[in-house]
Amino acid sequence: MAEQFLEKIYADSIIIDQLRECLRLIARYDDRQTMKKYNQAMAGLERLMDEYAQGDPKAATSIQNDALRILEHWDDIAYVTGVIEGGIIPKLYRYMSFFTDIEVEDEGYLLKSSDSGFLTLRSPDTGFFMHDVHDPMQEAGRIADIIYKPEMEHIIIFGCGLGYLPYKIWERSQGAVKITIYEEDEKILSYAKSYGVLSWIDEKNLEIICDPDSVKVIKLFVDNIDYVSKEKCIYISYEKKVKFKGIADGQFDYVAALVQYNWELGDAVKINIWKNKKSKQISYDELRQRVDKKEWVMVAAGPSLDDNIEFLKESKGSRTIIAVNTVLKRLKKENIVPDLICAADSYEQLVEHIIGAEDFTEGVPLLADWATNWKYTERYRGDKCFVCTPTSREVAEDEGRSEDIWDVSGTVSCMAMEAAVRLGGKVVYLVGLDLAFPGGKDYAGNMPHGKVNKKGGTIQVKSVDGGMVETARTFNTFIGIIADNIAKHPDITFYNMSKHGAYIEGAKKLI
Repeated sequence: MAEQFLEKIYADSIIIDQLRECLRLIARYDDRQTMKKYNQAMAGLERLMDEYAQGDPKAATSIQNDALRILEHWDDIAYVTGVIEGGIIPKLYRYMSFFTDIEVEDEGYLLKSSDSGFLTLRSPDTGFFMHDVHDPMQEAGRIADIIYKPEMEHIIIFGCGLGYLPYKIWERSQGAVKITIYEEDEKILSYAKSYGVLSWIDEKNLEIICDPDSVKVIKLFVDNIDYVSKEKCIYISYEKKVKFKGIADGQFDYVAALVQYNWELGDAVKINIWKNKKSKQISYDELRQRVDKKEWVMVAAGPSLDDNIEFLKESKGSRTIIAVNTVLKRLKKENIVPDLICAADSYEQLVEHIIGAEDFTEGVPLLADWATNWKYTERYRGDKCFVCTPTSREVAEDEGRSEDIWDVSGTVSCMAMEAAVRLGGKVVYLVGLDLAFPGGKDYAGNMPHGKVNKKGGTIQVKSVDGGMVETARTFNTFIGIIADNIAKHPDITFYNMSKHGAYIEGAKKLI
């Protein structure tokens, strides 16, 4: 339980949360649960009316009148929600301001009352508040509504804060979900139990992994998550993302970016899969019959594409050329028709790479992730073949074909390389896969790209030419992933055609 002086405050604060739960339940037409939750809120409201009347008798009378109006118009949900949201809740915020004004600094941490009465906490490391300064419980409810689904068995949270989010998830699941919290700061855990709501969660639902060695706890977190599982969900607090940017060789940044990517996609993946399933397509077996050459060229959008245009022209007809979706317009400009285009991006930004080049795709098969943006695949005029990756694994799982999931991640180049391997390639030339900024360039010329996102900072890595070259931390992670993929196929020879890009372990330099 929270400290004794907070018990009364939080007992009053929770009334606001109960009323917001009423609004959520009303939106779902759950009359029985709405009435139950509303009665809970009213029982608490009656208890504090005497105190409110001492500070602001008119406001207390106004709340009582609102409650009566709600009962009189209970069947008119639009009226009821308006009175709760616009009447009672704002007045309760005002009530809480009369009785709560806590602002205590402790070893650099600042515990401060929010407008709802629940405390929020400011970190001395980042200077950021860990929770909404208006209503931390309301904020936690919004996040819980986004990340928790009834089919989930396990929620993994990096960053405890004062425990509002795990509590709301526990409440939403009715105690059905397991919650694991990773936290490197024992003091925050102590605050969460004494000044937050972590102790409100049934202990059998809660697992806490804490180690003062931040690198160690991050490694434990990274090694034990599965961010594509339907039964699991990963959430990283914003404060931790800021605090640990660049730590553990960028591993934390990479996982944070993947988690954010999966959440940003949300329903977009389902929409893309649904639309792509309705499109005309060819089977993977049919695609396999069209590509029978042993030598492949994988074309990405890095600066070294500029140096390999003649090589691509020479390869046409003698090698299978598979190009990622981002180089479509550049290849059209050079009149280099690939044998295969590969696409995987679920975002609508993918469409810009095909607008104006639709005719160029005529007769060129598209190999795409089921989750590829449907507006791109709809514009594509060649035959389309769809496969499952971790992003679209639900397609394979729904059809009982989990073994058909392509184990690729991070970049569409990984998917293109996997295609070369699966479709019989014995020699694979990697063009435009610089994964760095040789000469300060982000991409090859005449590409519909902006700058690479370098929010995570840049580092120096070994270059193909034996020196060092600047790269983004995300690219550095891709370098490792691609090197691991190459190591899995010792029977296949990979050549890195970049002269000054990042060195990729296992990829030979063409002399």
